[in-house]
Amino acid sequence: MWFLLGLLAGAVAVWVVAPPRPVPSPLPTPLPSPSPLPSAVPTPSPTPRVEGVLYLIIDDAGYSLEQVEPFLSLPFPLAVSVLPGLPLSGEVARRVREAGKTLFLHLPMEPEGNEDPGPGALYVSMSRAEIEHVIAEDLASVPGVQGVNNHMGSRFTKDPLRMEWILSILAAGGLLFVDSRTTPESVVRETAFRLGVPVMERDVFLDNEQTAVYVEQAFMHAVQIARRRGRAVAIGHVWTRVLPGVLGRMADRARDEGVILGDILEVLERR
Repeated sequence: MWFLLGLLAGAVAVWVVAPPRPVPSPLPTPLPSPSPLPSAVPTPSPTPRVEGVLYLIIDDAGYSLEQVEPFLSLPFPLAVSVLPGLPLSGEVARRVREAGKTLFLHLPMEPEGNEDPGPGALYVSMSRAEIEHVIAEDLASVPGVQGVNNHMGSRFTKDPLRMEWILSILAAGGLLFVDSRTTPESVVRETAFRLGVPVMERDVFLDNEQTAVYVEQAFMHAVQIARRRGRAVAIGHVWTRVLPGVLGRMADRARDEGVILGDILEVLERR
């Protein structure tokens, strides 16, 4: 009997010390992978408003390649106006065309006083035949011209008959004339209206003083004119060293004001 009791006690002890292994729980069923979220449709950037266009003309090119090169690398439209009859007139004209800029002839005209307008100039004493001959020579020295503006000319642009000749000759060749407005007595606008030919007028000289502060202020004045009237013409000069840098900085500011820099030949296309 003691023997049986001993066996029972041993069995209980074994059961307490080593309980049976638990049955493992079944593994959870994996959830399906979530479907990818649809890609967000990009919101298009708003189109900048355009309230006006500013046209730039850079005068007095033809003396130096170094002077004109900084303007040719600017990333917006502008016209470069080349003086005729200079040793580098043709080469500068070629560089302007290759750079994709608009090429103008900076046509010398007689001023008030005794200042020399340079080679290829027109004078009020000339006949129509003489004027036609000089213009033909000037155009040949600046090949590929797309427009014309006057160099000096405070006396010549006051002469109604000779301006009628000039505008008729240029219009026949499909060339836009821009009056540099070197005198408030210019008759270009009324003569062009009478003939029915397109012309533009300079609104602002950018570099009457050749400092960055002055040029910036003049540029913004031109921008405000363009906003108010829809378009404006500003003229600078290749010999103003600060001008390319200021123009490069101010182009974005003009756009912020709703004014873009445009190609002045658009005037002919919109007729």
